[in-house]
Amino acid sequence: MPLRFNQPRTSSSPRSRAVGIPLRLVSMVAALGLVAVVMASLEQSRTHEKLALLFGDASPVADLPTEVDQPERPAYLAAIDREKLESIVDNAPFADEEQDAWFHVIEVARNATADELSAASVGEAVFVQLVNQPQVYRGRVVSLRGNVRRIESIQPAENDLGIDQLYLVYIQPGRDVLRPFAIYCQELPAGWSTGEEFPGDGRIECNALFFKNKVYDHARGVDLMPVFVARSFAPVSVAAPLVTRNTSLPAWQLIALAAGIAAVVVAWIVWNGAEPARPQLGPDSQSVANELHALQALETPDSDDDSP
Repeated sequence: MPLRFNQPRTSSSPRSRAVGIPLRLVSMVAALGLVAVVMASLEQSRTHEKLALLFGDASPVADLPTEVDQPERPAYLAAIDREKLESIVDNAPFADEEQDAWFHVIEVARNATADELSAASVGEAVFVQLVNQPQVYRGRVVSLRGNVRRIESIQPAENDLGIDQLYLVYIQPGRDVLRPFAIYCQELPAGWSTGEEFPGDGRIECNALFFKNKVYDHARGVDLMPVFVARSFAPVSVAAPLVTRNTSLPAWQLIALAAGIAAVVVAWIVWNGAEPARPQLGPDSQSVANELHALQALETPDSDDDSP
């Protein structure tokens, strides 16, 4: 009887094994992938900024420096004649009665050194302080910082100082963006001229003498403008911002990567958990095998016959 072998049958298949994979294991792998995506997203600066706006930024804030140990500054420059300043009238245009005080302050500003001006400065002052307490700041050195908006050439009245030209510099202070200040300068830095276009963004700093609050007209009515006197001002160079390259992957790429890793892990578990297929004999082949075993038993000699 010819031998016939049927198609081998397996006791189980990988597909049936996959159905039996515990859902808890799959959920754990998916959760790990989700955690990886969230952690990577939190490292991005934009996500951190959005969370800071939503929940508040808890970053530590450095303590502000105090001026306890700083030496007291002189009230006025030594060259200031305070009696000449008594003729100045605030909240009004320039008057002829102020001419002596005007050129006196111009002369003091021209002759004072940068170190003297810096040492005598009372620091920065905002519009409200200058308008409410002009007598406190008059003749004192105030530190100014801001952006120049326009420079005009002014011809002063006849004077004994030999000054035949002044530059009226309008600045937008850094702390009073809606209130312009006026600085009358005797000189302009190299590369600067009259007009409305200036090197860089027009940012300057200056130690100037406060003169008065002058009334002026504008499109919306009448307002006050603090007036200062200085020999010149110092341009402030603005450093170019550092451009940092964001090396973080986009969110969709992180999600795809996590999903791919989870799929590989699940496939590896399924493959290693499935038992290899074991071929089995069909019914006909099993009967033939039984007959062969019976023939082998008949042909085997009895152990008693072979004994001597």
